[in-house]
Amino acid sequence: MNDFVSVRTTSARLSRWILWLATYFAALAGTLATKHTDGDWDYFVDMSKQLAGDAGLSVYAQNPRIQSGPISLLAVRILSIDLWTSRLLIALVFAGAGLLSIGILYRLRALKYGPSAGHDLTALVGGVVLMFWWSFLRSFGHLDDAMVLTIAAVALWSALTGQRRLMTAVLIGVALAIKPWAIFLLPMTLHRADWRTRRGLYPLVSIAVGSLLWAPFFIADPGTLDGMRPTVRLAPDSVLRLFGFAGEELSPLLRVGQLVLALVIVTVGAWRGRYITGLLAGVAVRLAMDPGTWNYYATGFILVAVAWDLCESRSRIPWLGLVTSLALAPLWVYDQPETRAIVRLATSMVAVSLVLWPTRVRFASATSSTSVSDPPAQVSVAPYATAHVSC
Repeated sequence: MNDFVSVRTTSARLSRWILWLATYFAALAGTLATKHTDGDWDYFVDMSKQLAGDAGLSVYAQNPRIQSGPISLLAVRILSIDLWTSRLLIALVFAGAGLLSIGILYRLRALKYGPSAGHDLTALVGGVVLMFWWSFLRSFGHLDDAMVLTIAAVALWSALTGQRRLMTAVLIGVALAIKPWAIFLLPMTLHRADWRTRRGLYPLVSIAVGSLLWAPFFIADPGTLDGMRPTVRLAPDSVLRLFGFAGEELSPLLRVGQLVLALVIVTVGAWRGRYITGLLAGVAVRLAMDPGTWNYYATGFILVAVAWDLCESRSRIPWLGLVTSLALAPLWVYDQPETRAIVRLATSMVAVSLVLWPTRVRFASATSSTSVSDPPAQVSVAPYATAHVSC
């Protein structure tokens, strides 16, 4: 009997290593073997040098096209130091962020179905799908989006387990100083039962941290606000074209409306306890209302779609991640602009409708698993470990 248990334990550990290695090499290969190797990276490097140079705190007023916060510019500056500048190093950083994000989703799946489920074929397929899209963040040089999406994965874990909410609120505040669209992560630290308690103030903690990080720039030069103006050209396959938008210049109110609507939808999802679907719908709103349609824009949508597959769907196949990957396929798959816009709109509408879908899931108790291959987790996941909750 002991020999049988030992074989099962060894087999489980081997499958776990295979899973992680396959996911990691998918991430690394995607970041290295790509058609575009620089994207906006050199531009961000230049802006980071200006931040540390003559422009200083006026860097955003002088360069309103940055669309990336000071924390991301500091991270780019560190990675672009001449002493260790290396494409391989940068690729490893991007791949590592992607691996951390999918690892968090694996952990959430394990909490729902038990430890072994976090390392099954469903998780592997979902992870590889996400890593394919994650490679576009590297190919376009957007470390800022990779950082925010990793924090979004942490926020999902915190929301669904009830753990480290204050830490997550601080991280979301940091995300606000990485990328402005991170504002719709604010409701991820809200729980409906806490609205009369101090814990209902966690979003204010995020706002305070974000404001503190941005304050020196706004005080030094009020022109920093110009960064809220959309600077991306209206793409031929943008959903906005289906509603009559045309031309190069778009009103700054479009960006504000996009973020406010996404924030409202994510708040509704959080209020109902539907964190995954709420965040998915919020990202869908951004996807549908953005004038740009670059491939890396879809990575956030795929991240939350895979999270939905792993935490809400009962299917062994991550259908939502696979279907949305086909629907939002890169331009080199199918390039008819109007068709792409219609499919993008339909995909976004489906995501928004999921907020109202009556899906309920049970997260496994950390001490209830009888798996032989994994020891019981030593962390508490209350109140979600022992009760039905909606993601």
